[in-house]
Amino acid sequence: MLLKVDNLFFERAGTAVLKDISFEVPSANVTCVLGANGSGKSTLLGLLAGMLEPTTGTIFLNENRVLGPEHTLVKGHRQIALVRQDARLTPFATVRQNLMHVLRMHDVGYMEEKIAELCAVLGLENYLDRTVKFLSGGEQQRVAIAAALASNPLLLLMDEPFSQTDLFLKQELKHYLFEVVNKLRTS
Repeated sequence: MLLKVDNLFFERAGTAVLKDISFEVPSANVTCVLGANGSGKSTLLGLLAGMLEPTTGTIFLNENRVLGPEHTLVKGHRQIALVRQDARLTPFATVRQNLMHVLRMHDVGYMEEKIAELCAVLGLENYLDRTVKFLSGGEQQRVAIAAALASNPLLLLMDEPFSQTDLFLKQELKHYLFEVVNKLRTS
């Protein structure tokens, strides 16, 4: 089992946001979390990514416990990528610089190859030297997805990733993401 969540409970300011959440996700699987606005979907993704500390319960990735920020030096788990609704990019850097930052531990040849591959699939080739701040919301979301995929995560979490993309691109991105899941065994 790639991901196992057991009796997860999270409260904020004394109010339960999530109660008794348990589920499993096998490798190379696409799973969707559905719920009304304010039901805790984004909070659940933050917990799964190790960005938030659960009140109680456990999260395991490949049988290794995912620890929250109270138990780690840096927030988040290095094998889990989270694409948030607000993209969370460096606004005054270019698309290329944002992607290179994610890939900074690799040699230049690998970085260039990976950036070219991701930009080709996500339709970002003509945006590499543009400053992120001046991109549309949909373009910024595509850059955020590229940045998340650049790290070759075991688990890719996306919080409303297609909300600002047009219908045609939405279908292309969905198709690409299914290919990535099958090719990289990412879930």
